Amino acid sequence: MLCLIKKTKRNMKKIVKQTVLLIVLTLSQNISFGQISQGGTPYSFQSKLKKSSTSALSIDLQKSIPVKTMPEISTQTISSIKQQNKLQEESEFIIQQVMLKKSQLLI
Repeated sequence: MLCLIKKTKRNMKKIVKQTVLLIVLTLSQNISFGQISQGGTPYSFQSKLKKSSTSALSIDLQKSIPVKTMPEISTQTISSIKQQNKLQEESEFIIQQVMLKKSQLLI
């Protein structure tokens, strides 16, 4: 009986050690994936644009970033496309049901 108690104590110590090790490794994993610093100063700190002047900022952005405009889509167009898709899904469902009934009749 005494031998059994000693074995369980050893097993408990081993389980506690493994659990602590697992927790330490899990918590230290976040530290190992830090961002590598490249040095220098961020562009926003060096920018000479006035932060109060939004027009100067927008002019600068329009020069540096290409902008494409999308055609407008009306809600009527979206509704008609949804209705067409719904009708198509319903017709496909009906066809599947007919094919299933035919296959059941053949069996």
